[in-house]
Order: sequence, then structure tokens, then C-alpha cells
Amino acid sequence: MACMKHGASNAIEVSVRFFSSMRETFGTSEMKIPLPENSSIKDLLVAVSKKFRGAIDLLSRYEEGTLIFAVNHEYSEIDRILKDGDKAVLMPPVAGG
Repeated sequence: MACMKHGASNAIEVSVRFFSSMRETFGTSEMKIPLPENSSIKDLLVAVSKKFRGAIDLLSRYEEGTLIFAVNHEYSEIDRILKDGDKAVLMPPVAGG
């Protein structure tokens, strides 16, 4: 029986844009992240955090209310399932007055 490579046909790729302090922390404004099919925004946050070896814990930032995200120009909940080619944005909440 032949072995299938992990992610050969059951993987997606999501573009992620970073703004503000996160862009400075990660040293880039955009990257592509491969994920297994049926991954959520939560899975994306964990994958990005791991990629940068814990430079920033995005899941903790979300739980503290210091991170918001949008997918394809719509604010989204953490359990939203991502699709191949989605465009996600991670940013601190916008303050204003």
C-alpha cells in the first residue's frame, strides 16, 4: 500500500496580513500559511504562533481582547472554517473616540 504525503490533497493555503505591532513583531506584513482542510481561525492563530516559535501567542491575545480578525473583508468568529485561498487579516482592535 502506498503512503500518501500529508497535505497532498487535503491541505489549504490561507494568506495572512498583519497590521500595526504584529507586523513589527513578525517582521512582515503578509505570508501564506498551509493548513489542513477544515481548519478554523483558531487553528490559523496556533499555526502562525508556532511558525514564529512563540514570539507572540495569538490565541492568548484573542482571549484577552487584544486581537481581532477578518476573513475576505468580513469580521469573523474564531470558529469560522477557512477555505483554500481565503485572505485573513490579524490586527489589534481599533481604538477611537
